[in-house]
Amino acid sequence: MERQLAIFSVGLSVSLVLGPSLETYLLSLLTYREIFVSFIPLAVLTAIVSTRVSFPKGGVESTRMQGGSRLG
Repeated sequence: MERQLAIFSVGLSVSLVLGPSLETYLLSLLTYREIFVSFIPLAVLTAIVSTRVSFPKGGVESTRMQGGSRLG
């Protein structure tokens, strides 16, 4: 669980840092319409791939910490 949260946090942080820079660069070269049309294939591909990704099935994780004490 911690690993997935770390991966998500890194991805979010990178997107928040690089996103505005990439947007500024692309808008200096292309119009909004050209950018929108160029990202349609990526959106379609993502929609197709997302239906084929399987997530691991797992039960409810324990609320106990490694030391044996409970939170709260």
